[in-house]
Order: sequence, then structure tokens, then C-alpha cells
Amino acid sequence: MMIKEENKAKEEAVVGGEGARWSSGAYHMRFMLPDNCDKQKVTAELRNGLLLVVVPKTKTDRKVKNIDIL
Repeated sequence: MMIKEENKAKEEAVVGGEGARWSSGAYHMRFMLPDNCDKQKVTAELRNGLLLVVVPKTKTDRKVKNIDIL
């Protein structure tokens, strides 16, 4: 999974005659998703400036192992 963000901003002439200002930035991050997740149901939502990514797990059979302690 890759999360990527780019922003570009331009400020027009400001008071005092400083002219125009440009600002830009970029960000990217890669994550390996586990095998026990449902990759088709991954969702992402931007909420109040915070990126919320939900990666649901798939149902797996849990193996219970009994260990005798001496």
C-alpha cells in the first residue's frame, strides 16, 4: 500500500509589494500489508486533517495448542 500526498499553493501579490509566493511539498510512504487482510476492503478517509486508514482482517482459523508443563 502506498500513501502519497502533494500540495501546491500560490499566494498572489501581498500588501507591501513583495510579489507572488509559491509553496509546494510532497510526501509518500509505503507499507506492506499482512497476508491475513482483505485488500479489496481497505478504506481511507481524511477527517479533520488526519488520514484514517482501515485495513480489515480476514477470518482465520485459530490453532489452539495445549502444552503440558512439568
